[in-house]
Formats: sequence, C-alpha cells, structure tokens
Amino acid sequence: MSIKKYLLAAGSVAATAGSMAATGGLVTPTTASADPLPPPPPPAALPSWAGLYIGVTAGGATQFAQTHSSANNGVATSPVSNSLTKTGFIGGGQIGYNFQSGTWVYGLEADISGLTGKASLNASQVIGKSIATTVNQIDWLATFRGRFGFVVAGDTLIYVTGGLALARVNNSFGYGSGSSFVDDSVRAGPVGGIGFEHLINQNWIVRIEALYADLGQKTVHSTNYTGGKTTTFSNQVALVRLGLSYKFPPF
Repeated sequence: MSIKKYLLAAGSVAATAGSMAATGGLVTPTTASADPLPPPPPPAALPSWAGLYIGVTAGGATQFAQTHSSANNGVATSPVSNSLTKTGFIGGGQIGYNFQSGTWVYGLEADISGLTGKASLNASQVIGKSIATTVNQIDWLATFRGRFGFVVAGDTLIYVTGGLALARVNNSFGYGSGSSFVDDSVRAGPVGGIGFEHLINQNWIVRIEALYADLGQKTVHSTNYTGGKTTTFSNQVALVRLGLSYKFPPF
C-alpha cells in the first residue's frame, strides 16, 4: 500500500471513531424517521337553529282601548270619548319552523294565547246627566309572523318579527243598566316586535319576546237611539312574554 492510500484510510477510520464517540456509540436517527405532528382539530360546528319547534309562552299583556260615541241618552249634547288601559296575564302555545344560513336565521311562526283583564268605566260623561258604562276586553290573541335574526355568541339569537294578528274583542257602551252599543267580533291588524332566544342544547330553546298589535277600530249602530247614533271602538295590545320550545331535527 502506498503512503498516500495509507494516510487516506487512516483518516477515514479516525473520522468514524470520532463520530461514534460523540454519540455514545449510537447512530443518530434522521429527521425523516421522526413521528409527524397530529393534524389540528376541525373547527367547532355552529349550533343549529334549523327545524320545527313547538312550545309554550306566558307573560303580561297591557290592553288599550278607545271609545267614541255620539249617543247622548236624549239629553246630553257632548259626544262621549274615553280611553281605558288594563294589564293582565297572557299565556298560550306556539309552533314554527326555522331555516339557517351561517349566522342568519329566518322562519315562520304561529301562536295563540288567552288574555285576562277587563277594563271598565262607570261615570257621568256630562255633569248632571246619566251614567255611561264602558267595557273593553280582548279575550284571545293569535299571530302569524315571519322572523329574521342573527346569531351572536354561538348560542344566542336576536330577531325581529312581524305579520298579522287576529283577536276576539268584546266592547260595549251604554247608559243605564243596558249596553246599547256592542262590538263582539274578531278583528285583524298588524303585529311586530323583537325577541331574544338562547339554545340550552340542540333540543331546548328559551326566549323573551315583546310584541305590539294594533287591532284597528269598528263602528257600531244602535236601534235604541234615533238620529243615526254610533259608537266607535279601537283596541291595541302590548305584551312581554317568556317562552320554552322543543326543537326537532330539520327535515
């Protein structure tokens, strides 16, 4: 072996020995053999508001009524005009269906409720003349509404709502022991409001809602008075109620 080849072989042996000494005699694994990092978890899915729901509601309702009458009992010359307000309980049930697109929720809802509270007034409308009796009451209220809302904080919905209200009203006005003008009818009018809902879980929803409905007016005539005597009744209702609904999976 030539001196040159001997020196190259000796250098190679020395380099290998130095590498083994530095690693304690073990071969260092390459980075290619290291375990790969686990993939990141998928983003959490948004809570679903979509689907059919049914529920119950309860709260308070304030009824407003205005009565204007040209009846004067044959002696009084001034028209009668008064406004009455009565607050009572409202409770009933609801059914609806929601659609969802991202954080936007929209749908339709129908509900019906019974109301308590009868406003009445017994007073002389003209000093020294006969006592006039006014009674105003809404027996039940049903609404048919669209809803449109925005999801905040993942599980809370803020929405606006509007549509048609139907209600059974009982209004009367008259002098003495009888009511000569009676409005016992079902009235329709616009209704609108705002609400907040919270998903307890994927099946149960709680809400608080405020609505206002204007049921319009009706003019009635009486055969007890001559000369085309009339009375006009107007009715409105404002309500705030809590609700609990059970939501089914979407179709």
